[in-house]
Amino acid sequence: MAIKYADYTIAAGLIRLFFHDFAVGGCDASILIDAPGSDKYARSSKTLRGFRLIEAIKTELEEHCPRTVSCADILTAATRDVSREVGVGYWPLKFGRKDGNHSNAAAADQGRAGKIRGPVRNLKWGIS
Repeated sequence: MAIKYADYTIAAGLIRLFFHDFAVGGCDASILIDAPGSDKYARSSKTLRGFRLIEAIKTELEEHCPRTVSCADILTAATRDVSREVGVGYWPLKFGRKDGNHSNAAAADQGRAGKIRGPVRNLKWGIS
């Protein structure tokens, strides 16, 4: 695949995007659902990035092997691969994840046991 990204900070962005996807409903790419009221538009998701990169990868893959690779697998593999580019160790993946068809901003803001925090707290709160 010929997609290269010049911005090395995208690794941190994809790791965070992957975490938010995982923390709400598992690795199902529901964070990518672009609809009003979805995870993507939750308060805790306001500063997430990497959506365009995942979309570019999906578009290219669809040209070569239509309806074959799930967005969940793309997000997982892209996160692993871009992380490796900035020095994070390689980890093997099993493919075959299914894409979620449900996404809910309220669930994203609540997160698993309220563990996801968005950009709504101050630095002093984060240190304490």
